[in-house]
Amino acid sequence: MIETLRRYWIGLLVLVLVSLHASIVAGIRIQANQVKSSQSCEVDLGDFFILDTQRNETAGMRLHVLVPVDHRLQSRQLIEINQFQIRQALEEYCRQADPLLLTDPFLVDLKSQLLDTLVQTVGETAAVDVVITDFQPAKETRSFAFSAPATPNPHRKRMVITRQASDEARKAAHEASSHGDAGHGGDSHGGGHGGGHGDDHGGGHGGGH
Repeated sequence: MIETLRRYWIGLLVLVLVSLHASIVAGIRIQANQVKSSQSCEVDLGDFFILDTQRNETAGMRLHVLVPVDHRLQSRQLIEINQFQIRQALEEYCRQADPLLLTDPFLVDLKSQLLDTLVQTVGETAAVDVVITDFQPAKETRSFAFSAPATPNPHRKRMVITRQASDEARKAAHEASSHGDAGHGGDSHGGGHGGGHGDDHGGGHGGGH
């Protein structure tokens, strides 16, 4: 027996190592399968709204996308990486969606068009269906308005008063300057006329004598 062990101990050691490696690999695979099975096939996309501009009404809803079961991890990762592009594409669709789609109690056509929008963004292998929850029927859209009265700003009022006083002072200075220029012109005209008349009269009188 001892001779047998001495002769084949290397083979027995290799056999033990191979068995240990196989058990480790099997345990890793079991854990990986458990992680995959614990991941949900539903991904929350957030709240969205459809606006009816003719009736001025808005309908709200929460969207979820179903990913394939076989490769849910890859699909979830792809959706998370492109979440902002997905959000933009869905919002663009909601802004131009036909409000008549909301009259269907099952929202079949709306779900189909939303799924087409998702497929165009992330591909056919990442989305298989769309789920709508927390649906809120269309209601009147309120316009944005401030309910509190505007508080007057004393600093702004002081600036307005100062500006008005400055404008009035500038206007008064301009009028005074205009009157001064007019008076100066009148004196020049009178002096010139008087001097001319006196010279002519004096010259004529002296010549006569």
